[in-house]
Amino acid sequence: MSKKTIYKLIHPIEVASKKITKVEMRRVKVADLGASRDGKDDHEQTKIMLTRIAELSPEEVDELDAVDWQNLSDEVMAFLEPPQAEKA
Repeated sequence: MSKKTIYKLIHPIEVASKKITKVEMRRVKVADLGASRDGKDDHEQTKIMLTRIAELSPEEVDELDAVDWQNLSDEVMAFLEPPQAEKA
């Protein structure tokens, strides 16, 4: 099981003269789940989660293209799925 996932942005962003072409995410920890509960809805909870596990600022997350946002949201949810059982 990989501890990090790297997602290459389809639409790179630039915030404060910093160009971002990929997002590296670590696996979700219990503390991240607790912090994300501060969000008022799924969108806000995912945004909080990305700022924690991908070390993106809220401003950087806001600049993401909708396609990249959806793909990154899917990646976050994949971290929360149980591993597939091994076949005998």
